[in-house]
Amino acid sequence: MTTLTPAAALTEEEAKTGYRAVVATLARVFGDDAVAADHPVRQGEHWPEGPVLVADFDIGFGPTAWAVVWETGPYFWADYIPSGGVYAELGFPLIVPPTELPPGVGTDTFSSSAASLYRKTPVVLP
Repeated sequence: MTTLTPAAALTEEEAKTGYRAVVATLARVFGDDAVAADHPVRQGEHWPEGPVLVADFDIGFGPTAWAVVWETGPYFWADYIPSGGVYAELGFPLIVPPTELPPGVGTDTFSSSAASLYRKTPVVLP
């Protein structure tokens, strides 16, 4: 019998590297509004404007160890990370390129204003 165990959370350095990759994609599309913060934040702290890296992020349906959160960003920006696409919420199309994440880092939409960062592990089939 095979037992599945969750992957270990990203280290802070791995999360920062993934965060910088996501912010680089956002900056290419949305310009100067998408400026990386200097350090990770925690819920309950004051967050700077722009996308932030949040440790232990939870909005009520289960936590994630790391998330890129941009509450004042364009609506549903997180849906376009990492695969890219055509963002048309502003009334005109913007091409969002795929995000080039570092090896071993994955991301998924967590909410309309947040993308979780996690450790990607290879799937080994028998």
